[in-house]
Amino acid sequence: ACPSRDGTCGFIIDVTALSALHDGQTHIIYAIVYNLDAANPTPTPTSAPVSLFTETFDSLANWTKTNPAEIATSASDPEAGTNTGSYLKLSSGGAVSRVIDAAGVSSLQMQFLWKGDADSGDDDRDNGYIDICDRNGNGCNAFAAFSLNSTTWKTAFLNLPPFVNGTKFTLKIRAAASNDNESFRLDDISLGSSIVNSQAFAYA
Repeated sequence: ACPSRDGTCGFIIDVTALSALHDGQTHIIYAIVYNLDAANPTPTPTSAPVSLFTETFDSLANWTKTNPAEIATSASDPEAGTNTGSYLKLSSGGAVSRVIDAAGVSSLQMQFLWKGDADSGDDDRDNGYIDICDRNGNGCNAFAAFSLNSTTWKTAFLNLPPFVNGTKFTLKIRAAASNDNESFRLDDISLGSSIVNSQAFAYA
């Protein structure tokens, strides 16, 4: 019922720590606020950006490593990120991966600095890849590829595929090249989004 004389009402429903079971996982909706009115009773969520992780590659402590993969600190190959002097360096066959828990989070985005190798030339076999795998690191699919013939640091911005929304998955970064001296370099990774889950409410 609406107590207002003009027949318009505004409701703010603050839903915090609401859990639901889905495929054996617990998904938490954090601080989603819905604004409802009589003219438009459809809930509209408003939410702040969500950071799932950042990485400046001081070490590989949070990653599963497949060699050749290393933290490089060469003064002759500096980068322009927040942690100058150290970055991830993957030579052909090298990879790092980590599990991402995106429960309750949609529209995932990823930003990072990257650079190729002067030894790559124009060989189209020399690439760095961003893979999306299942939570156990299996069933990997290459989501984005970067030619290693780029020899300056660049910023990449990716919208991750919708099927990872609200799931636990593995992010894998790897290099594939025709020679071992051709490397894929990354730094200053940020991955996150806004919570955009919806919850139905009865409007009286």
